[in-house]
Amino acid sequence: MMFPTEKESMPFYLELFNIADGLIVPSENMAKYLKENNVNTPMVVQTLWDPGVQIEFEDRPKFEKKISFAGDDAKYLISKNFPLDMDVDLHLYGRKNDNMVKNKNIHYHGFLDEYSLLRELHQGGFGLDWTENLYWREYNKYNTSFKLNNYLAAGIPLIMQSDNSCRRLVENNHLGIIADSLEEATEKIRNMSEEEYNGYVESIHRISPLIKENYFTKKVLIDGVYTL
Repeated sequence: MMFPTEKESMPFYLELFNIADGLIVPSENMAKYLKENNVNTPMVVQTLWDPGVQIEFEDRPKFEKKISFAGDDAKYLISKNFPLDMDVDLHLYGRKNDNMVKNKNIHYHGFLDEYSLLRELHQGGFGLDWTENLYWREYNKYNTSFKLNNYLAAGIPLIMQSDNSCRRLVENNHLGIIADSLEEATEKIRNMSEEEYNGYVESIHRISPLIKENYFTKKVLIDGVYTL
């Protein structure tokens, strides 16, 4: 599903999945997709991947009108579609390219190692899980992005599209905002109060022990055993 050249291998994997005793899948949408393609093996949903690194922070992120995106701007087309006339800043962490849009509210930081990235993100603002590329947007309906783990591990609220596979998790746990366009997302940030922002941060702080203790992996393994 990630690479078009690999799609022809899907029948082989569907057959393989039906041989397995159980499957761990990244989202409810993926489980539904597999069932619609005649996979009858019991499935459990991972929901979130655990972070690759963990850092203890003594303070909380600050309310700043900025959005951070960790990923390939050329692939996800963020800077090309980010509002340039808003007083909301975009901070990009990833590969630079000649097509990146240059503007006073867009800042490029290049690649950072995971520890440095978490420290940077923890300063404040929001973490963006987004794509303007229609192919990758369709993929995000089934995948759970590793970006979410890093943003939550850094303690900052999330921004995601309404058709993201993790929307229910974000809404039900008050972890960030849902929008249908980057214009809508930036407008919500412009009109947000510090109190509202701190409410998101507090919700993330309450679930941070689960992230740090690898709760989601432990739970899905236990749930998987009980489906057998």
